[in-house]
Amino acid sequence: MSEIVEIGKDTVNLTVVDNNITLDVQTSSVSLTAASVGPQGPQGLKGSDGADSTVPGPTGNGISSIVRTSGTGAAGTTDTYTITYSDSATSTFNVVNGANGATGATGAGGALGYYGSFYDTTTQTLTAANTPKVITLNTTAENNGITINSTYKSRITFNYAGTYNIQFSAQVSNNGTSIANFWLRKNGTDLTWTNGEVTTSNQNHHVLPAWNYVLTLAANDYLEFVWMSNDAANTLEAQAATTSPASPAVASMIVTVQQVMYTQVGTYPSGQPGVVHADSSGNLTSSSIVNADIATSAGILPSKISGTAVTQADVGTVSSNMLGASVIQTYVQASSPTVSLGTKYLWWDTSQSSLTLWIEDGT
Repeated sequence: MSEIVEIGKDTVNLTVVDNNITLDVQTSSVSLTAASVGPQGPQGLKGSDGADSTVPGPTGNGISSIVRTSGTGAAGTTDTYTITYSDSATSTFNVVNGANGATGATGAGGALGYYGSFYDTTTQTLTAANTPKVITLNTTAENNGITINSTYKSRITFNYAGTYNIQFSAQVSNNGTSIANFWLRKNGTDLTWTNGEVTTSNQNHHVLPAWNYVLTLAANDYLEFVWMSNDAANTLEAQAATTSPASPAVASMIVTVQQVMYTQVGTYPSGQPGVVHADSSGNLTSSSIVNADIATSAGILPSKISGTAVTQADVGTVSSNMLGASVIQTYVQASSPTVSLGTKYLWWDTSQSSLTLWIEDGT
């Protein structure tokens, strides 16, 4: 605050800055500092509220629609969208469509499909009434990973862990009335709730019980089918083929097993080793290795082989599937090697224009 006061012929300039008072007398230029201004007084009482306004506020403006007005939405392109407001005004904005993401990795392939089909060609009898007996299977029709024990023909052995569907059918024969029961035994222990019962009668001498089970098994578990009858005369009857009328033979017991899975397509756990050999033109092909492939090969042309030369290291070790025994030595030379009689070996013959592979046994 500043104020000018005249005192006689002198002029006094009164200035208040930061609570300090300065007097400036122009004739004498005398300054002095007064005492500080006192503290602020208390706040006054709140005034009463004003009257409500009678004038309405402006109408709000909303969005009526958002529509793509140009573009296709294709990856890597730009689209234009138009916003229409409730007052009919419009505005636009752009959207850049991102490119499609990379294709994901191929999923895992199907599980391996293990299976077995077995039957028995003999008529099987009971040792006594009401005495359980295991059922044998003496013939393997087809199998992969599931086998019949060579010593105990009743044991169906599962080489690999998995969930399996097991089906059977048996031809029960009796000239009178009888009851026969069938159930499963796992690793020597009867499985609960696997028992089933059939009945023969004077009017129905042959009965064909058949049903299936689904079981989860560990590697090397084995199953057996067990049967029992109240009549020791009951048999599981095999019948020879007939010619008039013609009909195939009847097995006393048939068992089929399939692994439960989402596909049968897959790779065998250990496939047969492959062989690379040449056709008559020296072109390389591939197939399962058999002795005939080696014996009749027209020779692999050196020009068809990657690298400057074939060495013993290139040949590597050959599986015993080729010769029935391990190959103990491999030779790469122009003449037949000298070995002991009966010794099996591989010889890459380099004496001719084409490279020929021989499998020898020293004879």
